[in-house]
Amino acid sequence: MYVAVTVVLTLAFVLATQWWLDPKGVARFPSFGTLKTVNVKAYWDESHVNETREISWGTVYPGSTCNTTFYLQSISNIETKLELITGNWTFRNSHGTPVLGPVNATSYMNLTWNYDNTNVDPRETLPVKLTLVASDSQEFTLFLINDDVREFSVDITIRAVESA
Repeated sequence: MYVAVTVVLTLAFVLATQWWLDPKGVARFPSFGTLKTVNVKAYWDESHVNETREISWGTVYPGSTCNTTFYLQSISNIETKLELITGNWTFRNSHGTPVLGPVNATSYMNLTWNYDNTNVDPRETLPVKLTLVASDSQEFTLFLINDDVREFSVDITIRAVESA
């Protein structure tokens, strides 16, 4: 009996806190990725006019999927394959201070792409779509609320390596 009452009161408290922090009833936070490239350049347009070093994902909600498409141009003089590496997953609170996130942030935030591991010729340009997925788990949502998370960032490296 006491366990059931405790569970109900805990859920009511969590939901009330979540509603109070966000009238839509959903935690949300802006996010961006710093983009580093090696042997490729990233552009917003196929004509290679607007080079980019940062990706704004906009506002991310638990359970949401965010996509962005840009163009990668090989600047290597040999045939290559591309690698995607992520790191420095950082959550910041409303004061801009980093907060310790989940032990494995990629369990809650996952970044993938549509590159199919094909060879890239010298000077070739490929459209690439990155997809950021935020978990809708209760544990992740509670982390966002309890730690006052207001911002998220990740370092993204895309590099061209020699084809085997």
